Amino acid sequence: MMKDTAVSFCADYAIMGKTKPAGGKETYMYRDDTEELREKLKDYYGTAVAEGMPMAVIDLVRVENMSDEEVRKEAEKNHIR
Repeated sequence: MMKDTAVSFCADYAIMGKTKPAGGKETYMYRDDTEELREKLKDYYGTAVAEGMPMAVIDLVRVENMSDEEVRKEAEKNHIR
């Protein structure tokens, strides 16, 4: 693999942004991590719908249309890791 290709791959698919947790150490959020959080949120709200909370459908649709940053904030708000 050529070096330029590896750099391009990392820029396009890996690092999406920095986050700074309570410990103060910077970490990086990866696209795969964000998509995993999106799936967990969809499962979270889907379970709420199945358990008799039909209004959670609104949140379920909202999660599908969120940006990566919004997904991370929503997951943090709901204590989903």
